[in-house]
Amino acid sequence: MKRLASLLKSPDTASRSRPVRMIALVLAVLTPLLVAGIAIGSVSGASAGASGRPNVPAAVVNLDTAVTTTLGGKQTTVAAGKLLTQQLLSSNTSGFSWTITDASAASAGLASGTYSAVVTIPSDFSAQYISSQGATPMAATLAVETNGSQSYVSGLLATALASNVQSALSTSLTEAYIKGLLGGFTQLNTTVASVGTQAAPLVSGAAQLSTGTASMATGMASADSGMQALSSGLTAISSAVDQLPKATADLNVGAQIAQGGTKLLTDGLAEMVLKQADIELRQRVLDDGFAALTRDLPTLTPAEVASRVADLQSQSASITKSSVAVGDDLDVAVLGTAALHVDTDLVAKGTSALAGSMPELASSVSAASSGADALASGTAQLSSASAEVATGAAGVSTGTTQLVDGVNQIAANIPTYTEAQQTTISTVVAAPITTTVTNATRTSSAMDAVAGVMVPIALWAGALALYLVLAPFTALALGSVASTWRIARRSLVPALLLAIIQAAVVLVGLALLGVTPGHRIGTAVFVVGASLAFVALHQGLVAMFGRLGRMLSLSFLALQVVAAGVLVPAAFSPSWFDALSGILPLSVAVTGLQALVTGGDVGGAISALVILAVIGAIGIALTLVAISRRRTVVLPTA
Repeated sequence: MKRLASLLKSPDTASRSRPVRMIALVLAVLTPLLVAGIAIGSVSGASAGASGRPNVPAAVVNLDTAVTTTLGGKQTTVAAGKLLTQQLLSSNTSGFSWTITDASAASAGLASGTYSAVVTIPSDFSAQYISSQGATPMAATLAVETNGSQSYVSGLLATALASNVQSALSTSLTEAYIKGLLGGFTQLNTTVASVGTQAAPLVSGAAQLSTGTASMATGMASADSGMQALSSGLTAISSAVDQLPKATADLNVGAQIAQGGTKLLTDGLAEMVLKQADIELRQRVLDDGFAALTRDLPTLTPAEVASRVADLQSQSASITKSSVAVGDDLDVAVLGTAALHVDTDLVAKGTSALAGSMPELASSVSAASSGADALASGTAQLSSASAEVATGAAGVSTGTTQLVDGVNQIAANIPTYTEAQQTTISTVVAAPITTTVTNATRTSSAMDAVAGVMVPIALWAGALALYLVLAPFTALALGSVASTWRIARRSLVPALLLAIIQAAVVLVGLALLGVTPGHRIGTAVFVVGASLAFVALHQGLVAMFGRLGRMLSLSFLALQVVAAGVLVPAAFSPSWFDALSGILPLSVAVTGLQALVTGGDVGGAISALVILAVIGAIGIALTLVAISRRRTVVLPTA
């Protein structure tokens, strides 16, 4: 306590040269400008893309395996991962500065802070990419990994930019899907037009079928007219033929009466009887023929009807001729006997009646023949129309087949989806690419990030505050016979004890505030070590430069915070800030403590602690040099 009290009572009263005092005064005046200028200027030289956004360094690892699929009926190799990397490298608006590397190099770069984010394209990315064309679509997944232990803000920025990249790529894929969908509609339109062309023979065949049907109707009407005429003629023939048996019978009675009249007429009458019998026989045959014609008429062709009618007409003419001959014989018989005059008159009358019916029969047969001709003409026309109908029907059949094939082809080219598939496809098309963002360390909160930065700043400010009230050494010690090392040690030990107390108070405060470091013991050791290093450095600065040392500590506070790249990502700062971050004590402390608080790489924290030890040693060396330069030796008198 005496040592501490002596340090409190011994302010820094060493005389300084005028230039040194002026420099200290200028630094005191310009300290606000230096703090604000360094903080703002740290982002003025940041590399930026075309959009003005800083290019955050990021790595892309392409593990994708190309797949082969059928597009437009052709086998096509799809390497979506390669296309994605090319798109990322050529993009000037993503906010990233991309580097293609392998998994191990990317992991090492992420751990060291070389990369703020690593995007890994999985091996099945191409398969997932083209799955939207199938029945089981799935979103393509990108793995994004950040490292919050390097910079909390940088991790947030990388996550946000990754979301922007995912959104941009999803938009690109959605546009490609919609373009393919519109292309499908175009192809469907072409197919429908082709079906329309293929339906042309159907239209032509239908027209031909209509024409043939009309011709067939005309032919059938003509045939019907002929059939009616034929039927009327046959009816008249039948009526005339019905009178022939009666007339012939009457003639036969008259002839039989005349036979008994005279011997002269016997031979003539006998011959007449034979002729009459022949006429009767032929008359029966004629009757049978008319009966058969009437019965078979519905099944006979016009040609057959005409043939039969002609035959019946011939038979009727022959009977008529024979009857006339009988009449002639009877006329001769009249000369033979007057007794038979009455009978002969009767026979003559019968013969005349029979002969009178023959013209009516001939007229009926002629009408039947005309009807048969009309029937034959109508049948021929009907046959021709039937051939035309057959041709038209064949055209309709061909056109219908082509139409059915075309419609089936359209149906085959139009996909169908279940309700579940529709839901899945709509989801995948809306977000064809998803990103899974992970942190290489445990997920850090805003409180952890603030603790990682503010604790070193607080320790730095605490060390500065100590040497606002403490002197680096006393004037009495300088005038003593103690060694330089002993003087430095005796003045440093009380300050180091205060540094340990400051560190302990900070650790208790963190615990009370709910900060839970990822490496608790490591964090405690690091905080104590950083506090000791800062106190040793400030003792050296104040011992060597006096008030100027305090101004230097305060002026470069902002520079060291920015150089740490924790609150302000290193990507936002000029490149020379990266070099400073590895040697400035506060920057080193912030980087190391951030790794421990977020559960990051312990090796980096150990390296930072070693650097802080070296910086503390430099502070002690400055103290030793200052003591040596300002020490006064009193020589004994003789």
